[in-house]
Amino acid sequence: MNTLTSSLEYNRLQMLSFVEHLEIQYPQASPYEIANELRRYTRKSYTSSLFRWAILSDVEYIDNRLDTTILLCGQNTDLAHFIASLSDQIQLPGLGSWFNFTTSWTAKHSSWSGDLAQAVLDFRARKFPTIYKALEADASELDLVANVAAFRVGYIVNKRTDPGILRFRKPRYGLKISEAVLAYDRGVYSGQVREFIIEGLNGKIEKNKIVNPGEVEAKIRKSIVEFLAFMQLYQLGVKIKNLSKVKENYRTLSHMTHHDITPEQEAGEDDVRIATLYFFNYLVQEGKLDPVQIYFMHDLWNGGI
Repeated sequence: MNTLTSSLEYNRLQMLSFVEHLEIQYPQASPYEIANELRRYTRKSYTSSLFRWAILSDVEYIDNRLDTTILLCGQNTDLAHFIASLSDQIQLPGLGSWFNFTTSWTAKHSSWSGDLAQAVLDFRARKFPTIYKALEADASELDLVANVAAFRVGYIVNKRTDPGILRFRKPRYGLKISEAVLAYDRGVYSGQVREFIIEGLNGKIEKNKIVNPGEVEAKIRKSIVEFLAFMQLYQLGVKIKNLSKVKENYRTLSHMTHHDITPEQEAGEDDVRIATLYFFNYLVQEGKLDPVQIYFMHDLWNGGI
């Protein structure tokens, strides 16, 4: 084990110790509450008004002790990005889980589609000379690894949680965040990526190949477009109630911001397509899957996904 790996392993152990300390300190707290408490120790940007609105959780920044890189599932992982994404993945406890809009923006700000869409926005704002440079900066490999990890850890926690809403009783939590992180860490990264494709993008894998690549591509592309619409809503100060509001208000918003473009046209923009393929190819490569051809033929907003 080299010096860098030893350092990243040490960071991972320190992180787990800190998470376990919080779970002991707040034994009645839900995983959702623990995740948001952890977010206070990442970066100021992850407690900003935009981020609070995106995931409907208001916490105050304390310090950046968790803003580091760790080794998780054999991959160098941006810990702060992982925690911020995780706070968006874990379901609200009890009656809160009824309100899908509180978690429906999962992966729309801190996670994969938020990263990809931010690259599109920065490219359009001419912060980068090419969309490829923007993607390298805003959706780096460290970011994407953190996004996959957050999704999988959140999925493990949510799957083992009984929300208790049907009988109006207290929810039961099957696994703590620290336990779910350890469960994820014991896996093989290529397998975790495959599970992400299946669980997060409705992908179907047979004989080492994604057999519905068009649907997976459309899911990625639609999520990017939804985030771009969300940013328009945010900038106009319109409080979003659910995802359907994005579709209903999109044309009006487009005219108000002097961009006469429909969601269908937005999804067909070259930068959105490139961002979509960038992430799709990452998943195929890291999932150790056979390459497939993508055809942009799906209607994203009428039927389909």
